[in-house]
Amino acid sequence: MISRHWDEKEYNWVDAYIYTDTKVKHIQPFFEHNVRHNWFDRKPYLGIRSPSKSFFGGYFSSESHKKSEESKLREKIKARVRRLRTDLSDDQLDSDIDDIIRLENEMMDLSLKGRNKFGYYEDSCITLAKMRAEYPNVPWLKILKTVFKTVDIDIDENQQVATYNPFYLKKIGELLTNQTKRTLANYIGWKIIYKFGAKAIYEFQKQDVDEFDDDDTLKKLCYATTEKVFHDAIKFLYMKKYLTDEGIDDLYGFLSQLKTSLNYSLQQADWMDNETRSKAQFKLEKMVGNLGLPDNIYTIEELDKAFEPTGWISSENYVNAYRKMMEFHGKNKLRLLRQKSERRSLTTVNAFYAPYANRMALMIGILQPPMYYHKAPLAANFGGIASIIGHEITHGFDDSGSQYDFKGERNNWWDEDTLRIYKEKIQCFIDQYSNVTEPVTGKRLNGKMTVGDNVADNGGLRLAFDAYKEYARTKHPEKNFKLPFEMSDFTTEQLFFISVANLYCHNYYNETISALLSYDSHSPNSVRVNVPMQNSENFAKAFNCKPGSPMNPENKCVLW
Repeated sequence: MISRHWDEKEYNWVDAYIYTDTKVKHIQPFFEHNVRHNWFDRKPYLGIRSPSKSFFGGYFSSESHKKSEESKLREKIKARVRRLRTDLSDDQLDSDIDDIIRLENEMMDLSLKGRNKFGYYEDSCITLAKMRAEYPNVPWLKILKTVFKTVDIDIDENQQVATYNPFYLKKIGELLTNQTKRTLANYIGWKIIYKFGAKAIYEFQKQDVDEFDDDDTLKKLCYATTEKVFHDAIKFLYMKKYLTDEGIDDLYGFLSQLKTSLNYSLQQADWMDNETRSKAQFKLEKMVGNLGLPDNIYTIEELDKAFEPTGWISSENYVNAYRKMMEFHGKNKLRLLRQKSERRSLTTVNAFYAPYANRMALMIGILQPPMYYHKAPLAANFGGIASIIGHEITHGFDDSGSQYDFKGERNNWWDEDTLRIYKEKIQCFIDQYSNVTEPVTGKRLNGKMTVGDNVADNGGLRLAFDAYKEYARTKHPEKNFKLPFEMSDFTTEQLFFISVANLYCHNYYNETISALLSYDSHSPNSVRVNVPMQNSENFAKAFNCKPGSPMNPENKCVLW
């Protein structure tokens, strides 16, 4: 798009892909590869998938939404290419942009077609040799071998690869083969500008900020970039400043009480046989909880050692500094393929359960209001952070986590009759949520797609409430106080449920809600509040909901 004198004779999209991946911010057009840890045996694996994000930022909720986003993208490409002083005519530039957008739409269509009837992408594990035969027209081995050579890892055709969205990967080679070299070159070129341009050219950065019409956006973008490239340093400083000894003691106390509550629920589950119950309790006992503490950095000396491979980073050249840091992190991710343990950025505002390790963890960023404040009433903290911890613990026993044993190995440890009843209870949640209509869009929920997190939402709520009552009674009754002023009208039990609901107070555009209903494993926020509380006898008691009323229905779904 830059020059009308471009010669396509020597151009090869494979070489261009490798260059952008290894030399330019680890940009991976057309398909993405990464290193993860296998849920089956906890070993690292090489994964290949369809692109995780499009130029449009997501999928379209309607035809009008599609046209609107295409128009915005077309103007953005044209403005930025003109800023780079292209000598193309308007007609040629428009034609090039049309081809980029067409290819992007075709790739998005392929990605969507790869979903099954429940909205999931299928996955499979095969060798690169088999991948070459089944997913033609892409030299997978050449690409991966060259990329991993940068960290001295040898890849051969016997390398196992987890393919996520195989339908897309089978078709992408054919799609690329049918494109002109000019289209492929322009697509990759725009991918670089899209990902890297705002870091190098102020006008591009300003355009990104102006799109949001928000004075704080530039500051937020800078914060996000800093967190991305220096996350270990930030988590270290954050930990030193905000994680007090009292706060750490609180969190581990909450975790212990939550596990005690689930253990009691397992004891009371009369539908379970004794052997399966014992195995579930043993798995719970062995579950590891990592509450925001870095795995490997405890001193400033260890922090310096972690960043030592980057060498000197000059503050005078932002672009080179950014590229250097992205190369550093990109190579660290590649090295995971021959390492035993997985690391995650602990500054992220998130929590997760890893079934392959029987481990749950909270990122440091989540340890702040409204999730947690060490001086807040117990009801607020249990409704906040403890319900989140309970959610993650419950994932160890949801429809997916229940397939893994105490060591994190995939293993059927269930008695046949107990498993049958368990599946009936899971089906109750699937049916219940499938009958819920999202109020803004009027669309029905996909209860099958969201069942794992729905079970965790319900389990987390029940565990947190039971743990709260026992913890307040036996451990710290002095912390079980009400909030002042207008909030003093609410009981501590009511404050617990209000604190849970407060976690999900967010504003979304209608288009965003519609898109999330199509692919998010979580139910919409309003549903994540209302349905678990409808299933809670304790909520009905706390707010005096009459039997048969909307928030106290006769039929409730309960697992743990």
